[in-house]
Amino acid sequence: MQLLTSILFCWAFLCGCSNRSPSAKKIEIGDAPLIKAVKDVEDLPLFEKAEWVPQDWWTLFQDEQLNGLMEKALSHNQTLQSAKSRVYSALYRSEAQRSSLYPNVYHEADVQRRKLSKNSLIPSEASSSPVGGTPLLPVKIPFYFTQYDFNFFLTFDFDIWEKRRNTYRAALGELQATLADKIFTELTVSISLAQSYFQLQIDRYRQELAQKLVDLQEKNRGLIQQRIEHHLDSDLNLFQAEGLLTAAKQTLSERIQTACQDELQVLGFIGGEFDTSIDSILIENKALPTIPLPHVLPLHLIAHRPDIVAQLWMIESAGRQIQVAQAGFYPDFNLATLLGFQTTHLRKLLEARSSVYEVEPAYSLPIFDGGLLTANLRGSEANYDLAIYEYNQRVINAVQEVLEALVIVKQSYMRLQEARRDVQLQQQALELVTQRSKNHLSSLLDVHLSEETYLTALDNEAVSLNNTLSAILNLIKALGGGYDTCEEKTP
Repeated sequence: MQLLTSILFCWAFLCGCSNRSPSAKKIEIGDAPLIKAVKDVEDLPLFEKAEWVPQDWWTLFQDEQLNGLMEKALSHNQTLQSAKSRVYSALYRSEAQRSSLYPNVYHEADVQRRKLSKNSLIPSEASSSPVGGTPLLPVKIPFYFTQYDFNFFLTFDFDIWEKRRNTYRAALGELQATLADKIFTELTVSISLAQSYFQLQIDRYRQELAQKLVDLQEKNRGLIQQRIEHHLDSDLNLFQAEGLLTAAKQTLSERIQTACQDELQVLGFIGGEFDTSIDSILIENKALPTIPLPHVLPLHLIAHRPDIVAQLWMIESAGRQIQVAQAGFYPDFNLATLLGFQTTHLRKLLEARSSVYEVEPAYSLPIFDGGLLTANLRGSEANYDLAIYEYNQRVINAVQEVLEALVIVKQSYMRLQEARRDVQLQQQALELVTQRSKNHLSSLLDVHLSEETYLTALDNEAVSLNNTLSAILNLIKALGGGYDTCEEKTP
């Protein structure tokens, strides 16, 4: 026994010396860039200081129709249903691993009808004649018999090196990572839905502007035709007016097509309910939401990004897999037992004389495996490094996305304000030209030209509004969309 203990100790020591620690390290990015970026935008009226973005962030836009679409998407979107199924799949895999921590008890009962060979080692009739010089046993075994077995088996692995426990812990890490991935998928789908919804409203509004431009070009063409009839204009201007009308009609056709595609995309997000109608809103009069700007952004960004949290759990799982691979070098201790009844007479099956039992403690120790265990260990360490590098890249991407989003929101908002000022100026110019026309100081052509410029300014404002809304949504996504690890729950 003392010799066995010494052998096991030396084996464990040599296996421990063969281990190589993973080389990858978690990245650390300074807080200064995020702090500076927050200070650069905190004075904008778009932002307010708050703890974090709410989980139901879409309510910030105060749009009941959008709220209803979000509810449908979260319950009917097929991508989200797939993500939910992956969570359940990971949950049941972890439960399957957990079952290996407990004794395995099972029952078997069978009936065997057998015939023995007369020329076998134990013939059916006892004989005093030796076989090969060896006397036969003084027993009688029939040629034909039926054996009844009724047994209970118990097997148990003592898991001294926690190989099974660490396998279970690794499965739990994968479960938590899958759950965080599901939340990230929900965030991605909901952001895409909101962007498509606002894009639809903007494109419908731009379609209305394009229709007004077509009507204006038709009026302009008619006016030029009248001027030609009175010899006040030339055919050249008429040809130019026809060209402008054709271009306006093409633009209108393109915007009708785009709006239709936008609507189908929105309906696709809510589970393909293509018979659902989406009402138009006065998007041009819609106030921009006030976005909560976390004052603890540099400190808590990682905890509020579900994709980063998912990778942290994958690192945890990969670390457990290293411990599983290390445990493969050590001896395995297990126990197998049997308790039951065996008989050739069914009526005697449950008699005490028919009872059997067996207790079989055992251990196994790897001696030579052609390098399999070492390869498994090195592979686990490489997977751990990969998980670390993926985590580092996600952290870099998260910080980059937040920094870019803050800059884009600020610049988009400033361009929107400039576009709105231009709309006001063009509206004033149109009113002035219209008044001059009434006083016969300007022609109707001047009025049409001013109105065309005004419609163009409105279209530019719509584009700027769409860019600002999209930038706000991208910022919400970059901040994690209200995700909080403290509120994470398994299904």
